[in-house]
Amino acid sequence: MKRNTKAKITKTSGSKLVWLMGAAGVVFALLYWELSGLLYVLSTLALCALFIVVAFSDLETGLNESDGNEG
Repeated sequence: MKRNTKAKITKTSGSKLVWLMGAAGVVFALLYWELSGLLYVLSTLALCALFIVVAFSDLETGLNESDGNEG
C-alpha cells in the first residue's frame, strides 16, 4: 500500500476547507441579498447531481464482498 505523506494530507485538507468556505460564502451571499429562489434551484440541482453519482456508483461490489463473510 502507498503511504500518505503529511504534506499530501495537509494539502487535501486545505483544499476541502477552501471549497467549504466558498460554498458557505455563496449561500451566505444569496441569503443576504434575499435570492432564496436561486438558492432553492441550486440546492435542488446539487441534490440531483448527488443522486446521479449514487445511482451510477458501484454499489454491487460492496454487497458481494459483505455476503461472503456472513456464512
